[in-house]
Amino acid sequence: MQYLAKTEKAAEQGDPFRASGPLLLCTSGPASAAALRLIDRYLQENLLSNYLYYSGDFDVKGIEFGNVLAYRYGNRFKGWRFGEDSYLTGCTINLPNEVVFSNEERHQQTIDRPGCAGLYGQESRNLLAALLLD
Repeated sequence: MQYLAKTEKAAEQGDPFRASGPLLLCTSGPASAAALRLIDRYLQENLLSNYLYYSGDFDVKGIEFGNVLAYRYGNRFKGWRFGEDSYLTGCTINLPNEVVFSNEERHQQTIDRPGCAGLYGQESRNLLAALLLD
């Protein structure tokens, strides 16, 4: 009901589609063409604030999608808790003993920094570190 009231108020002021607050769009994975077109339209018509904030998983797909959005939206893209510092903070969280990673997951999640490498039990360079958006 609150959304409808805001929409009605915006319509009375002549702009029924302008967001009166932040818009949260959950794509549940990489965005579809329709979701990207919606984001394009909202940004082109200034129906959103100046920036598109993205928070994704620190896995291959999440980082790839973050890079797609960064390339597509340029200086209007902002990674939200999606930089190197957030990744390293996540590496320090103790995982339950029952969590088991495959060799591929260990390779993807490990970077050559103290703390993270030891957490996953191997020293290797993670190519994802170069893709992290700061």
